[in-house]
Amino acid sequence: MAPKELIYTTVGDAVLAHRNLPPGGRHLMVAVDLSEHSFEAVSFAFDSIAREGDVVSVVQAIPPIEGQFGRIETPGEKRQDAMVSLHEKVRGIRNGLGRKNIPFRTDVEYGDARKVVLELVEASQATILIVGSRGRTSLKGALLGSVSQYLLTNAPIPVIVVRHPKGQTPK
Repeated sequence: MAPKELIYTTVGDAVLAHRNLPPGGRHLMVAVDLSEHSFEAVSFAFDSIAREGDVVSVVQAIPPIEGQFGRIETPGEKRQDAMVSLHEKVRGIRNGLGRKNIPFRTDVEYGDARKVVLELVEASQATILIVGSRGRTSLKGALLGSVSQYLLTNAPIPVIVVRHPKGQTPK
């Protein structure tokens, strides 16, 4: 994300456009993959971590699609639809927790989730990264290439992995 891009942040029910994050507070970034586990991480961020003066960014990576001439980025319309859908889901979670005073923004980018999230962490100067865990064992995670494990190892900022107790399903 280029620093000169406009950034849209939701405060209460109003959407504000600005070029940089509001001054003060922390920048909490939550990476989602649209699974219920990842939205539990969004709930955790608003309910347990965010406080007055913080900003929450919720980011999603969309993999490029295979086209006739190789891998291409997803059409802009799909990205825009994904951003609107993500924004509405996050607004519902935040408002359901009674945290309308915590501003948030959403971003959807193309590419491998590991690379996209680390690039956004650096570009936005996030202070904490929060991700959900699908609860795979370390062996399954290693074999399947766990994004949360990769971020724990490579992120330049503290990473919180939100797990769920055994036997419970995400909200």
